[in-house]
Amino acid sequence: MDKIQEKFVNDLIKKGVSPNTVKNYKSQFNSLLELFNFPDNLNFLTKPEQNIKVIDNKYTNLNTKASKINIIMVIIRNFYSGDKKWEDIYKIYEVYRDKIKNEIQAQYATGEATDKQKEKVLTNEQKQEIEKQLKEQVPRTIKHPYQLVKLRNYIIYKTLNYLLT
Repeated sequence: MDKIQEKFVNDLIKKGVSPNTVKNYKSQFNSLLELFNFPDNLNFLTKPEQNIKVIDNKYTNLNTKASKINIIMVIIRNFYSGDKKWEDIYKIYEVYRDKIKNEIQAQYATGEATDKQKEKVLTNEQKQEIEKQLKEQVPRTIKHPYQLVKLRNYIIYKTLNYLLT
């Protein structure tokens, strides 16, 4: 499989793909191989329905699913361009990828936070604790200019908290 990966990377470089993109594709390629238990060849890609189920079961994030399908599509285009059998397989992956893209766009259109974003939001208790700690750090009297930093931090926090609620 190392030779396949080497050929894949070399073909990308020949096509003028940026070094960062090559690095990203290589990483995605490796994670795809790991997901399918490091197969000896790319024939595992000939079972798109089965592979889509594996990806669906493994990942919940729509962007991650789309990335996995995209790398499969890049691999097929890179190694099997012009082969009728592989073009049909490619179309199955493409339909699924487009379905995921539509779901992502629909999610963005609602403006609703994702579960991951919701997990990262501070609770009211956490906000109050931050405010309390910042307020305690503000000196009663300011004698030196550097002491203004703590007052500034408190004012900025209060202002942002007010504006964002």
